[in-house]
Amino acid sequence: MKRKPCRRKTSLGVGLVLVLALGGCPLPVDLPAETTEATPAGYEQQLILNNATLENADEAGNVVWKVQVERAVYQDETKNAVLETVTGNFLQDGEVVLKLSADGGEITNEGQQIVLRDNIIATDPRNGVVLRCNLLYWFPEEGRVQVEDAVDGSNPELRVEAKTAQYWTEDQRVEAKDEVVITGLKTPMQARTDQVEWDIPAQKVRSETKIMIDRYDPPDPPTPEGEDAQPTPVVSDRIVADQAEFNLEQEIVILTGNVESRSMDPPVQIASNQIIWNLVTRIVRSDQPLTVIDREEEITITANQGIADLAKEVVRVSGGARGVNRRRPADLYANQMIWQIRPQEVEAVGDVIYQQTDPPLHLTGSRAVGTLHNQRIVVSGGGSSTSRVTTIIVP
Repeated sequence: MKRKPCRRKTSLGVGLVLVLALGGCPLPVDLPAETTEATPAGYEQQLILNNATLENADEAGNVVWKVQVERAVYQDETKNAVLETVTGNFLQDGEVVLKLSADGGEITNEGQQIVLRDNIIATDPRNGVVLRCNLLYWFPEEGRVQVEDAVDGSNPELRVEAKTAQYWTEDQRVEAKDEVVITGLKTPMQARTDQVEWDIPAQKVRSETKIMIDRYDPPDPPTPEGEDAQPTPVVSDRIVADQAEFNLEQEIVILTGNVESRSMDPPVQIASNQIIWNLVTRIVRSDQPLTVIDREEEITITANQGIADLAKEVVRVSGGARGVNRRRPADLYANQMIWQIRPQEVEAVGDVIYQQTDPPLHLTGSRAVGTLHNQRIVVSGGGSSTSRVTTIIVP
C-alpha cells in the first residue's frame, strides 16, 4: 500500500531519534522534542506523545482524518494508540465533512480505524448538523460514521435522538435506529418510532416502521407569578400510522397504512389509509376513503375523499358521502357534504337521501341542511321547477 512519506521525529531522553510507525507509517506526527517520554527498559514498549497532531491518508495520499490530542499513548505490542482530549477533522476527497471534539479515543487497525469516546461533538460544516454521542467510529472508505450511546443529532430544524445511528457523509444522510425520538425545532411536533432516515439536503425524514406523532399547540405565556417556570406544550393532536414521510420545508407529514388522527379540540378522530397532515395549519387531507368521528356527539362522516380544517372546525368530503347519527339512528347520503363540527351543522349536495328510524322517515332531494345530532334536517329539490322532494313514510 502506497503511503505518504513519514516526517515524524521526536527526541528521547537518551538522545536517540525515533520515527513513530503504525503499520508502515500511516500516521505523520510533528512534535516538539520536549513533548515525548520514553519508558524504562524492561517495561512494555510505549511512546507517550503530548500536544500531538496525528493524521492518516488513503492510498491516493488524501488525508481522511487529522486530529490534535493533548496526549497519545502508543503501544508497540498492539500497534494501537490511546488518545486523550481530541479535536480535529474527518475529510472526504479533500473536503472537511466533520469537525469534532471528544474526551478520548483510540487509533486501531494499524492506523486505519479511529474511534472517539465520551462527550463527542461532531459538526458537518456543510449543513450545520451536529451529532452528539459517547461512541463514534469513522469508516472513511465507506464515507460512514457510526455513532452509539446517547445519540443526539440536530440542525436548526430538527432534533433526532436514538440509541444508535449512522451518518453517510457523501449523501449527508442520517439513519437512526432503536427508540427514535424526532422533535421539530420549528414545527410544533414530536414523533416516536424505531427507525428513521433523515435526508438533510432534501429536508425530508422517512420512517418505514410504526410511528406516533404528537402535534403541539404553542404554550401559553408565563404569568407574572411564574415567569421562571418553563411553559408546558399542550398536545393538540396525536397521529399513528405504519409509515410516515416528513417534508420539513412544507411542514407537512404524509402518513400511510392504518392512519388514525385523534384531536383533543375539537374532539374529532380521522382514519384513512393515507393522510397528508399540515402540522402548522392543522389541515388534514386524504384522497382515499376516510372516516371522521365526533367522539362527543357520536356523529360519523365517511366519504371517498375529504379535507378537515381542524383549526376552523370544518370538514368537507365528497364521493359517496355519508353522515350517521349513532346515538339517535339517522343516515344522510349525498355526493358532497360540508360539516361544521362545533355547531353540528351539515350541508349536503347531490343525490341526497335522508332517513331515520324514530319517527320513521325517508326523504330524497338534491340538497339538505340541518343538524344530524338532533335529527333536524331540511331536504329540498335544489330550486329547479323539475326538482322535488320525495317523502316516504315508513310504517
